[in-house]
Amino acid sequence: MLTIEQLIESYDKPGTVILLEGKRAVLPTDQHKLIEVGKLLAGSSKHIVFRSGNAKGADYFFSQGVSMVNPSRLQQVTPYRGHRTKETLGRQTVSLDEAKAGIIQRLSNQKKQQAFQEYVEGLKDTATIVYAPGFEPPAPRPAPTTVAPATSAPTGN
Repeated sequence: MLTIEQLIESYDKPGTVILLEGKRAVLPTDQHKLIEVGKLLAGSSKHIVFRSGNAKGADYFFSQGVSMVNPSRLQQVTPYRGHRTKETLGRQTVSLDEAKAGIIQRLSNQKKQQAFQEYVEGLKDTATIVYAPGFEPPAPRPAPTTVAPATSAPTGN
């Protein structure tokens, strides 16, 4: 199990997103604990973005803690535009409808990049490089030769 310090040291980098998941039914005695954990993580990190589904319960209480420290690092993903807008704590809310196009584009780009890399690797295996006169790479140096130390022959007594 990671400590808070280890978590921050390992993951507090630009682009890191922590997705929140929790119960809707939270005991009244646990509500403040979730708020404090949100405050602790947001206050201990500089780059981590916290993403919530904006559900009632654990998501909401944790998000309260994050928003008390830095609401710009709280993103809320909702099933559709306008869902639970009165309870929005983050400065950035994205509906799944809006995110869908971006997700499709990212997956498409990943597939294109993979295909391009495979194509380049295939070229490396079959291509012949021809250099213009005067632009040839230097000839490789011959490997140094090593001479094994001479061993003395056993002498008879």
